[in-house]
Amino acid sequence: MNGIYFLNHYHLQNSTIYGLYPRESIIILEELSSTNDYLKLLLSNIKPLYQGTAIMAMHQTRGKGQRGNKWRSTPNENLMCSIPLFPKNIGIEKAFNLSILISLATHSWLSKYVSNVQVKWPNDIYVGNKKIAGILIENQLIGTRIRSCIIGIGVNINQTVFSPEMENKTTSLKLLTGCEKNYNLVSCCKELQTEIMLFYQYLDLTLDEVLLDKYNALLYRKNKSAFYKVQGEIKEGTIIRVAPNGQLIIKFGQQKATFDLKEVQFL
Repeated sequence: MNGIYFLNHYHLQNSTIYGLYPRESIIILEELSSTNDYLKLLLSNIKPLYQGTAIMAMHQTRGKGQRGNKWRSTPNENLMCSIPLFPKNIGIEKAFNLSILISLATHSWLSKYVSNVQVKWPNDIYVGNKKIAGILIENQLIGTRIRSCIIGIGVNINQTVFSPEMENKTTSLKLLTGCEKNYNLVSCCKELQTEIMLFYQYLDLTLDEVLLDKYNALLYRKNKSAFYKVQGEIKEGTIIRVAPNGQLIIKFGQQKATFDLKEVQFL
């Protein structure tokens, strides 16, 4: 398969892969602690990867999620990958626009398989009331400019059995579609990678309102009453929208409140 490279995880010397691959290739490793951490290591080398190259792990032992949480995944059943992007002349104030773009691309790809896909603030992907994918973006800066960003994505693909505490909150592509055969994880990675690069090519990261309008149109629980935990208190509220600065706006009764990532918990 052109642009797809399999590496044994016991032989990860940087010199074995730098400068060998065309744009938007996929490098597949059997096991990694974290695709994001491994990609950081590669980017620290003097010869960086091509933009859009995907680092994919069949088994990730220490995957990372939002809020410092772990991303747990059964080996060889789900898609776990990281992709580097090198945006030009984009300041850190536009970091949420990058998050929007990746959420939109992931939503677009999954919507080719299933309906009712939504984006849960800030960048989880839900189908109905169950999580199917999570996104973690880590930016490296030069001053106030984004030098590079690492897009980490985990998507539940073929897993059909989850832990008791997660089975009512989590789903997978196979569960949703009822497909008897397993999906090919490498093909899924390539499709998602292509979708991300198309969105990255054609959506202007400086167009705040355009991106935000698209994001808010797909927002999970928008205009629906639900319960949230705020400062230890459970409150019923309605999500109004996400603000340009990335804060979530929820209406409790007649009052509106804005929240950063760690200030509100979905129940």
